[in-house]
Amino acid sequence: MGKKGHVPRLIKCVLPSQRFYFEALRKARSLRELPGYEHVFIGRSMTFEERQRDKKLRQQARDLNQRDHNGRKVYFVYKSQLVKVGELNSQRPVGKN
Repeated sequence: MGKKGHVPRLIKCVLPSQRFYFEALRKARSLRELPGYEHVFIGRSMTFEERQRDKKLRQQARDLNQRDHNGRKVYFVYKSQLVKVGELNSQRPVGKN
């Protein structure tokens, strides 16, 4: 997928059911602990426009973190939004007891 260039290309993987899809996403972080897979990332399926928007948001987060927080990870992208670490907990709904 995508144009050839100096950046590694995306690989599309079609799984037989959503169960495998969610399991792959859930275990994606542990894949990077294996030798040779440190730079392999698994993410949800996105259109070109969604990938471009996500890339811009991640760049904004990097810029804010570098400029205002000396590179410390304070801003990050969560559910297609730029979020500050302390704000994430306040956005989650409180469960019923």
